[in-house]
Amino acid sequence: MEYKIKYFAYVKTENQKIVDVFSSETESTEGILIDSGYGDKYAHAQGNYFPKPIYTEDGIPRYKLVDGKPMERTEAEIQADRDSFPPAPPSQEDRLAALESAVLAMMGV
Repeated sequence: MEYKIKYFAYVKTENQKIVDVFSSETESTEGILIDSGYGDKYAHAQGNYFPKPIYTEDGIPRYKLVDGKPMERTEAEIQADRDSFPPAPPSQEDRLAALESAVLAMMGV
């Protein structure tokens, strides 16, 4: 006789963005229950529940929770997050070039 174990898929959110997904198999149930079922999709939700990774390549949450249901965020929503990042600091190469330019200007060259 084969026994099937039912697992529960949970998420953690920040500002409605899904920042973690896990199952009752691997973690405590301190999250928002989004689904339940049998098999790897539920037992190993971290890598199997969503069709794509939960973060984009640049670390932005790909999914959101709306009325208790997970859904993929639009490209506009993801781009808005990208646009909110502070600008990257200048590279060491850029800083050195600016310093060299300033020194040469002070020397009157």
